[in-house]
Amino acid sequence: MPRRTLVVDASVAVKWILPEEDTERALRLQESYQDEEIDLISPYLVVSEVANVVWKRQRRGDFSAAVAQRVFLQFREQRGARSCGGARPSFLQLPVPGLGLGTAVRSHHR
Repeated sequence: MPRRTLVVDASVAVKWILPEEDTERALRLQESYQDEEIDLISPYLVVSEVANVVWKRQRRGDFSAAVAQRVFLQFREQRGARSCGGARPSFLQLPVPGLGLGTAVRSHHR
């Protein structure tokens, strides 16, 4: 039986890098992709849409401009990278949970 293919928009991709309501559900979706239980696709504009969300959250004062810039650059650079060791690449090559903006935001608010 073929795997289901789901379309991921920016509202889900953002939850992979920013702590939000339903972040855990979004991370489980990413895990299902890593475990090859599902396939994920996204619109081309998802990167621009994620950038817009990061910018708005920074403007709102959720974190500094430096944190926003660092994490978005990481997001953008990693989405084109390939995983090593034959492991299935992360969808869009987003930052690994715990190493992205979510961690920076939690550290910023301590």
